[in-house]
Amino acid sequence: MSQPQAATAASKNRGRQYETIYVLRPDADVETAKKVSDRVQDVVGKAKGKLTLVESWGRRRLAYPVQKHTRGVYIYLKYAGGGDLVRELERQLKMLEPVLKFQTVKLDGDVDTKELEVDPEDVKFEPVAPMDESDVDESFERALGLEQSYSPRPSAEDRTGPAQAKEGEAGSKADDGKADAGKAADDGKAADAAKAADVAKAADAEPKKEAAPAEGAAKPEAAAGDKPAEEKAEEKGE
Repeated sequence: MSQPQAATAASKNRGRQYETIYVLRPDADVETAKKVSDRVQDVVGKAKGKLTLVESWGRRRLAYPVQKHTRGVYIYLKYAGGGDLVRELERQLKMLEPVLKFQTVKLDGDVDTKELEVDPEDVKFEPVAPMDESDVDESFERALGLEQSYSPRPSAEDRTGPAQAKEGEAGSKADDGKADAGKAADDGKAADAAKAADVAKAADAEPKKEAAPAEGAAKPEAAAGDKPAEEKAEEKGE
């Protein structure tokens, strides 16, 4: 191999080192995570790159909600390759539905990808652990502070102490007794008024009788033009 050819081959093996972190949905299972990791390894291999470190950071809280999710599964990648590798890897991650977000950082210094020694255990994708109660997403409204959690109203004893709470309960019972007494008095007045109304109604319903004239009272005088009874008898005898 001539010197120019050797230089060309060496330049093809050289690349930069990059770090990429991608975040999966919090409900991602083992099968879903493996689908994404298989795509990552396929892209790196076709671009003549090399994975040097893979870490699973588990489920963590996001800095801000993404697609209404507040938690996600973080996967860290460190690899070496060219700029084409980074562009293709990010394009594939963008198309994968389980991936919420990703970010890539370029590290300093060029490396020869063929000379990099990698431990197979360092680039092994670990299975995603199943979700537990602490991994459940908060509601989107609560994450933004728009939803308040319910807190029961403190009792009188919690607010004022046992002694004052008992005094307050005694005062409350006394007020309730006064209210019951006042209500009973009002009910009695209403019953008396209803009874009086019934008596008055019964009196109005009875027929009125004319009063008999008292003894010694003068009889009503005959109307003008009427003749006494004696005169009428004499006229009939004639």
